[in-house]
Formats: sequence, structure tokens, C-alpha cells
Amino acid sequence: QEKERGLEERGERLRELIEENAHMQDVISEKQADLSEVLLRRESLQSHMKQTTDSKRSLEKSLKRMKKEFFFSTVIAIKLSYSNTGTHCNLNAHDLWEAAQRDQIPFSHFPSWIAEYVSSELLKSRR
Repeated sequence: QEKERGLEERGERLRELIEENAHMQDVISEKQADLSEVLLRRESLQSHMKQTTDSKRSLEKSLKRMKKEFFFSTVIAIKLSYSNTGTHCNLNAHDLWEAAQRDQIPFSHFPSWIAEYVSSELLKSRR
């Protein structure tokens, strides 16, 4: 009788362990599904981040090109303005661009900087 009770207790404990094991398998399956979902989301976010980074690079490149075009257009406009007054200006726009880049002149200061630079160079050449 004692052996039977011992066997019953062991059987009951074994059933509990089997139920616990089944529950743990369910939890593991849920966590694996969650992990798969997180990995897919991560992959999607990485793809979006790459597209955003590529777009940002493209926009920065376009902005740099437009700033340069604005700079050169401003140089031409100022040189034409001097030309209309009979003053000939032989300054090289590429040299001015290099100087502006070297001195880190902000985009918003291009017109005034160019005008001052051209004016000062013209004054130097008259001396």
C-alpha cells in the first residue's frame, strides 16, 4: 500500500512535470514568434534607415550643388554690374569659390562677401 501511494505520488508529480513542460513549450513558441516579429521589424527599420540615409546624402549633394550655382551666379551678376559701369573685372569665379570655401563663408553671406571681395580686389588693381 505504501508502494502504491509512492507510485501514485510519483505519477502525480510526473503529470505535473509533463503539464509544466507543455506550458514551457507554449511559452517558448510564443517567445520565438515574438522574436521573429521583432527581427522582421528590425529588418524593415534598417531598410527604411538606409533609404533615409541615401535620401539625405542625395539632398546634401543637391544643396551643395545649388549653393555653388548660386555663388557663381552671384559672381557673374556682380561682375556684370561692374561691367555696366565701365569697370572691367577679371577675377576668376573658381578662385573666389575656393577662397569662400577656405574661409567657410556661410551661404547667406555669399552676396555681401563676393561684393566686398570684388570691390577690394578692384581697388588693389587700381593702385
